[in-house]
Amino acid sequence: MALSKGIDKLLAAFGSEKAGKRLQEEPMSETRIEGLEENRIAVSEDAILYGQIEELNEYLFLETILVTRSKIKTLKGATLTFKGTTNFKLISDTQEIESDLSNVSNRILTRISFDITEKEINLIKNKQYESVIFECKKIVLNLSKST
Repeated sequence: MALSKGIDKLLAAFGSEKAGKRLQEEPMSETRIEGLEENRIAVSEDAILYGQIEELNEYLFLETILVTRSKIKTLKGATLTFKGTTNFKLISDTQEIESDLSNVSNRILTRISFDITEKEINLIKNKQYESVIFECKKIVLNLSKST
């Protein structure tokens, strides 16, 4: 691993865009995943959904990481539907979604950003939902609220 990282550094110094990109894309480690526990939104037997609110130029986003055992790749985006007293649906802000293999065995990580409003942020922060449905392509994951 150290050797390949050293080679990537050398290639990046000579202008290799692929090697530079590999150096920038740090794989998720067990430590980083454990650090997300406080941001857990929902869970199921097959998946865990983590999320954090981000703001960019006054636009609000829910940045999510979906940890599963299945790879996701689509050009049609994804949706998150929150079910509870007030139901609402979030639509991914990018249509191209592709999973990455984690360096933690048997885990696939999918990063997806969703447009969100202040009202929806408050519903999520106050855990005013019972379940979350993740839909992407033909994949449907039913997750329960994380306690």
